Amino acid sequence: MLSSESGQMIMAGPISSGSPHGPGWFEYIIFGILACFIVWTLVQDWKRTREIRQYAENKGLTFIGVSLPISFPISETSVGWASSVKNAVVGDRNEKELLFFDCTLGSGKSRRTQTVVAIRGPEECFRPVRFGPFLQTEKVGEWSLVYRSKQRLPLEEIDALLAEV
Repeated sequence: MLSSESGQMIMAGPISSGSPHGPGWFEYIIFGILACFIVWTLVQDWKRTREIRQYAENKGLTFIGVSLPISFPISETSVGWASSVKNAVVGDRNEKELLFFDCTLGSGKSRRTQTVVAIRGPEECFRPVRFGPFLQTEKVGEWSLVYRSKQRLPLEEIDALLAEV
């Protein structure tokens, strides 16, 4: 109880609605599920990075990680607002500079990872593969991009796109 300036007593309610005994079993289950999800996500990202590094090595490409070549005009592309880039790989195929990378678009619950495959050359370099299901193309300066909006491409699809170059 508290007293006011006029001397009247004021009743105050509880300051916490939590259990006096600490977290219950339900809270532990929720925290456990959240921890498992975070660990699973980290393991999946680690596996993808490892697979892409191995792919780059096997194909004679260079894994550059979280940076992009200066020659690539990312700010002019539809993913120019990406919050991060990872798993970037560069190289040459048939005398054409190529690049692919994963980027994170958005934040919070609306965050999505998207893979972009780019060639310094005309869109026709991708041949008929660029017309695959839900694939979009974009031309920015000397670069042609292929991607599936807000989706990460499996390594097999990246390989199929680059095999046509």
